[in-house]
Amino acid sequence: MTAPGTDRAAAVAAAFTDIAERRAGGGYAPVHAAMATACATDPCALDLASRAADGQNPPSLLLGAVQYLLARRDPGHALARFYPTLTGRPAPDPQVDDPWPDLRAFLTRHRDRIAEIVTTRLVQTHEVGRCSYLYPALTAVRRHAGAPLAAIEIGPSAGLTLVPDRYAYSYGDGTTAGAPDSPLLLRSELRGPHRPPLDRGPEIAWRAGIDLNPLNLADAEDRAWLRSLVWPDHPDRAARLDTAFAAARTGELPTLHRGTASQHLPALLEQAPVDAVVCVYHTAVTAHFTSRARAEHRDLLRRLSERRRILWLRAEPVEEPRLRFTDLDGGLARTEVVLGGYHPHGAWLEWHHRG
Repeated sequence: MTAPGTDRAAAVAAAFTDIAERRAGGGYAPVHAAMATACATDPCALDLASRAADGQNPPSLLLGAVQYLLARRDPGHALARFYPTLTGRPAPDPQVDDPWPDLRAFLTRHRDRIAEIVTTRLVQTHEVGRCSYLYPALTAVRRHAGAPLAAIEIGPSAGLTLVPDRYAYSYGDGTTAGAPDSPLLLRSELRGPHRPPLDRGPEIAWRAGIDLNPLNLADAEDRAWLRSLVWPDHPDRAARLDTAFAAARTGELPTLHRGTASQHLPALLEQAPVDAVVCVYHTAVTAHFTSRARAEHRDLLRRLSERRRILWLRAEPVEEPRLRFTDLDGGLARTEVVLGGYHPHGAWLEWHHRG
C-alpha cells in the first residue's frame, strides 16, 4: 500500500472532516458522520480515497464503494447492521456502538476491489427530489416559449431528472401536479405568497442528455452504484430512488450522450424537432466548474443561440439567483427570468415569478 502525498492526504482528510462536521453533522446522518470522522485519521482509508480522480469527492467515492460492495458482494458482513438503506432496520447508535472497527475490517478485506471502484467510478448523486422544483420551472419555461419543449439536460447522470413529467407531485397545500398514476410521489413544501404554474406541465416533446459518464437505468450495476451513494442513515431516500428507477422506466429512456456540452450541443440543436423550443438545463453542474469554465459555458450557449433560440434554465448553488432561465436568441440574452429559491433536494420551494 503506497501512502498518498502529504498534501493530497491532508486535503482528503479535510474533506472527510467537512462531511462529518458540516454536511452529516448535527444529527442529520450520525452513522455517516462517525464513519467519516474515523476515515479522516486512518492511513488505509486515506490511501484508498486519495485514488479518486481530480475533481471527484474522495469521501463519497470511498464510502459509496463500501456500500456498493456490502450490498453486492458481502451482505452478511457485520458492517451491514449500520446500513438501514440495506437492512430496512434502524442502525445502532454510533456513540454507543462504534461502526469503525467493522468498517476498518471491511476496508482491509476488500481493499483491492475498493481501490478499483474509487479509481474508475464517479460521484453521481443526482437527487430525483430536484424535480420538485424542476417540474414547475420547466412548466414556466414552456409557458414563456408558447410551445412544447425539446429538453436537453447537461449532467443528467442516469437521466432521472430528464423525465420529471413521469412523477407525481404534492406541494403541501392541496396543490398536486404531474403524472397522477406514477409510482413516485415527490413531496415539497411551498413557501411564500406566490404559486408556481403547474397547468399542463412542461410538455416535453423530445429529450436528450449530455454527461461525462452517463449511467444506464436499464443496467442493474449502474442502478446499484447510484443507490450506494445514498448515505446509510437515509433509507427513505434510498427507497425513493428505487421507486424513481421504476417510474422513469415507465416510458422510453432518454438518449444520453457521453462527453461535454461543446461536443454534443451543436448536433443536438439540429436534431431537436423544429416545432419545439430548445430548453437547455442543468442542476448543480457548474458548481464543479472553474470560473473560467463557467464563462466558457455561458459563451457557448450564446454562440449556439445564433443558430437556434435556446431557453437556458439552471439551478446552481454557486450562482445567484439560483433558479432562473435566460431567453437566448440571435447570440443575445433577450430576457432573464428569476423563478425562485429551493431546497437542494426539493424539500421546499419558494416561488417568486408572477408571470
